[in-house]
Amino acid sequence: SLRAEPGAIATIEGEWWAQHGRGELSVPGGVLVVKRIVPTNAADPVARVRAKTAQRITQLFGAQAPLAAALLIAQRDDIDPKVKQDFAASGLAHLLAISGTHVALVAAGISLLASLARVPLLAGGIAAAIGSIAYVLFLGAPYPAVRAVIQIVLVLLARTLQRPAHPLGLIASA
Repeated sequence: SLRAEPGAIATIEGEWWAQHGRGELSVPGGVLVVKRIVPTNAADPVARVRAKTAQRITQLFGAQAPLAAALLIAQRDDIDPKVKQDFAASGLAHLLAISGTHVALVAAGISLLASLARVPLLAGGIAAAIGSIAYVLFLGAPYPAVRAVIQIVLVLLARTLQRPAHPLGLIASA
């Protein structure tokens, strides 16, 4: 049994056994039969930090950790299927996905802290932009979050340049 640290990079050698007879329009399917796993000395630092963050969330939130991990770091794998079903039935399933709201909260929090610290508008905007971009990269850059961070950066740029930011223009740009 091979044990790897979070973020470890390995080369996997194997054979793909395709599943035939599924029809022309079916999604290709099959099984990968792994013959050999060769660990490398390389590691993904972002994955390592995400794993440590997930461990800390588990320590802090206990039984509610899967829900907190979904809301904070876009890790939804451990959520109980019944909880997912309940969120879907209540029309709140979108809350479990990292979206523009999450990214906007990060940017707004950084902007608020910068203004409370009397940081100049330009520096506060740059800090909020960098912070929200870093958060989206940390999450693995899901499309809704990337779209949101583009819009947030454009709003911060318009605010810094004292220009109006039309919502439809922001959506079109993203």
